Amino acid sequence: MAVCKYSIPSEECTVSTCCLMQASIHYLPNLSANATYLAIFSALFVLQAILVLTYRTWKFSIPMLCGVLLEMVGYAARLWMRSEIFQPNPFILYLITLTIAPALISASIYQSLGVVITKRDPLISRIKPTNYTPIFVSFDVVCLILQAAGGARAAEGVREEDRRKVPTGTHIMLGGLALQVASLAAFMVLSSDYAVRYWKKHYAGTQKARALDDSYSEEDRHVSPVQNFSFGLGLATVTISIRCVFRVAELQGGFGGRLANDQVLFMVFEGPMIIIAVAVLTLFHPGRCLRVQPEALTAQSPEQKPTESVSVEVTEYDNSAVFRPLGSAFG
Repeated sequence: MAVCKYSIPSEECTVSTCCLMQASIHYLPNLSANATYLAIFSALFVLQAILVLTYRTWKFSIPMLCGVLLEMVGYAARLWMRSEIFQPNPFILYLITLTIAPALISASIYQSLGVVITKRDPLISRIKPTNYTPIFVSFDVVCLILQAAGGARAAEGVREEDRRKVPTGTHIMLGGLALQVASLAAFMVLSSDYAVRYWKKHYAGTQKARALDDSYSEEDRHVSPVQNFSFGLGLATVTISIRCVFRVAELQGGFGGRLANDQVLFMVFEGPMIIIAVAVLTLFHPGRCLRVQPEALTAQSPEQKPTESVSVEVTEYDNSAVFRPLGSAFG
């Protein structure tokens, strides 16, 4: 490792003439790990593209695809940094893309909860299902603007080696990330509240009776596609929240801080958290899990409880989302 020579401008440095402490990050990005993440995100992008062409879930899939594409660009930039570790451009590209990509993926998540609630039981929701998307996507747009503006300001400071602009940009990015954490937390609280209210209304007090009822078959115990999607939505929200909390902690110390230069922590709490979120929403894609045919809603068995047909009774929120494939509610 070369000795630090701060008299040499960073753009003229090489790994043989300067130390890594003079670079924007104080380590060389790992080749195999970053290439693996790039390959995984590329595969997920292809799968998401196939799914949107199949199910026409444009509103859900467009921000998702944009977010995954930015993840791909970000990890490609980290690979570029291996040969240009002292140059500002690959660092700037990696910083901005990986910072704002999860906000786009979050937009897809925010659009989904209202559709799930409309499908299951809108009457017990504290917020009208159609209001979830405008409320949370509005916060997401603000987060995106703050993170992009902060990233651009910090990038300008890195390129010009202006020590005043970098902290300013970092603080703006930090504000955007903190708002995203708060928004995700509020989303999780409302989602959890709805899940508890739904369970109390539809399942509480009936589990023991069902266990003793011989007519309650294994088929009745089958987990529905909507439940699968709800699980995926919850897991994706949690993993993105973990990633955002980590990035807030990371940026609090600035680009020169310990967390910002800990490659192991970055590779654990950044890429894998987003990979899990995208993968689970690919496996339990809304186009596949939320598709409902009208005959499935009207063909009720004689023994079915009235509460189980609530999706037909509450079409005042979104008739089209109930009486056509719900995947197209994203279209």
